[in-house]
Amino acid sequence: MKKSMLIATIFVLLLSACTSASTPNFDETANQTIAALKTRDFDTLQTLIHPEKGVRFSPYATVDTKNDVVLMPFELDNFESKLWGNYDGIGTPIILTLNEYFDKFVYSADFMNASEIKKNEIIGSGNSLNNLQTVYENANFIEYHFSGFDPEVFGMDWQSLRLVFEEYEGKVKLIGIIHDQWTI
Repeated sequence: MKKSMLIATIFVLLLSACTSASTPNFDETANQTIAALKTRDFDTLQTLIHPEKGVRFSPYATVDTKNDVVLMPFELDNFESKLWGNYDGIGTPIILTLNEYFDKFVYSADFMNASEIKKNEIIGSGNSLNNLQTVYENANFIEYHFSGFDPEVFGMDWQSLRLVFEEYEGKVKLIGIIHDQWTI
């Protein structure tokens, strides 16, 4: 009796190990995503984006569900200029190519080596409304944060990158990229 219980327990453990190894988890997907963003590996990024919802790009903390650009995986090879929103403080349109947008509002610092990284917890906050947890109610996110770069400006140059993920067919998929920074 004990031997059959032991064999059953080992079988269950092996089965669960195989299942969890074949299903990518949140940490693995977040690491793959930040690495793909750093190197602009759009081929890999396309595989990480939610195939039905796409990925929403928010240049600041406030996620605008009506006006933020949403790209489907196959649209990442479109490098034409587009309207991404408006610059904070001055209100002029953000008209950039995808690469220019990445420089300014996605990978604007070495977020892969951020000084603080937290899951499902907001680190950086300023005067912009942060509605991530309202818009992405059932999603998980990871924040990559730098508290500042130039000591002479006392943290008024902080930056954060938040990646938002949702489960889709047993896999973790990217649905939001939110850039946040000190704003006027």
